[in-house]
Amino acid sequence: TDYNRIAQYVSQVRATDRVLIRCRIPTLIQGGYGAGLLLIAPLGDLVRRRSLLLCCVTISTTLTIGLCITRSLVVFETLSFLVGMASVVPQIMIPLAADLAPAQRRATAISIVLSGLLLGVLMARVVSGIIAQFADWRDVFFMALGLQTAVLLALWMTVPDYPPKTKNLTYLDIMWSMVTILFSEPEVVQACLMGFCGSAFLTGNLLVWSISCYGLIYLVESFLGHSDLPPRRCTVRRFFVSR
Repeated sequence: TDYNRIAQYVSQVRATDRVLIRCRIPTLIQGGYGAGLLLIAPLGDLVRRRSLLLCCVTISTTLTIGLCITRSLVVFETLSFLVGMASVVPQIMIPLAADLAPAQRRATAISIVLSGLLLGVLMARVVSGIIAQFADWRDVFFMALGLQTAVLLALWMTVPDYPPKTKNLTYLDIMWSMVTILFSEPEVVQACLMGFCGSAFLTGNLLVWSISCYGLIYLVESFLGHSDLPPRRCTVRRFFVSR
């Protein structure tokens, strides 16, 4: 992958340290992504989502320029963490799609956004590996820079200016509400546990399997959203949804 090529071309480190770099850079990106989910994604209920989306993509695009040109490993790792932190646009888009879609089309809208997210994860692994195999690893980040610029323009032209959902809550109130959800919304906890178990396999050679697992989970969720069967007569609904 492109991380292996990064480790190969970094001249400041010894060959014995390249294995650590292969692990450290993806870990920093995932750590930044987790921090973004915790600290940035909740802002979708506090500020205008169009502005938040454009801000996140702009920051990510700007930081990617640094990834393309830096020669310092420390700078590269720092920028990787910050890029991961700004890469929470899909988690802001999913609730926005749910709010914009009619009630009878809500499950379909969420499924389309999630399908695009998972397809992007899969295609990014494949395409970046091919490019890094036959070209310089920096070309992967130049390609990402171009794609992010295209996404920024697409969001600027298409995303409506949706007002914030909460007006009387502060940022700390929203953060505390995520704690109370653990005790008041068992269905949300079930969905989080399914997502956690699926994400646990989203590495290495198990990527394709995990994508299939995610697809199956959200296919079931889409079925639940469209099903007109009474809850007590639907075995799948009884299994996944607490009553």
